[in-house]
Amino acid sequence: MSEFRVWHKPTKHMLYGGGLFGEDVMTLEGDVMHKDQLILTLGGDLCLYNCDRTYLYYTDEFIAMEYTGLKDNTKWEQLSKEEQHNWLWPAKGRTRESWNGKKIYEGDIVQFITHDGSGVVEYNAPTFKAGDFSLKGYECKVIGNIYTHPELLEV
Repeated sequence: MSEFRVWHKPTKHMLYGGGLFGEDVMTLEGDVMHKDQLILTLGGDLCLYNCDRTYLYYTDEFIAMEYTGLKDNTKWEQLSKEEQHNWLWPAKGRTRESWNGKKIYEGDIVQFITHDGSGVVEYNAPTFKAGDFSLKGYECKVIGNIYTHPELLEV
C-alpha cells in the first residue's frame, strides 16, 4: 500500500500519515467546521467524504504526494530541535537510536551528497527522480519542499 502526504492549499499545511486517506480531516465550509475523510480515487482524484452530511465531493484544495519508499541521509544532529522533538513525541514510541533519515516524498527538494546538484523529486516511470538523477543509488538530503520552501527553487 502506498503512503502519501497531502498539501492543503487554503491553510498552507502539509498533512502526513501512513493511512492519511480515510482518516478524519477537518474542513471549513463558510463558518461551519466539518469532519470529512480524504479519499484518493482509483483514477487519482482527491475527494472529500463529508461524514456529517454523508456525501462525496471532488476538491482541488489538496495535492497528494507519494512517498518514494526511500529515506535521505540526514543525521540526527542535523535535525532542528523541533524535528527532533516531533520524532521523539512520546505517543509515537520512537527513540533517537531509531532515527534513520527523513522520508522522501514527491515535491521534496533534495541536495545530492555524492555529486553536485539538487532537484525536485518527481515520479518518472519506472522510478523517482530529482533532476536528471534517479534517487536510488545516490545519497541525498531533503532540504525542503516546493510548497513550504518555494524560494529554494530559485537557486
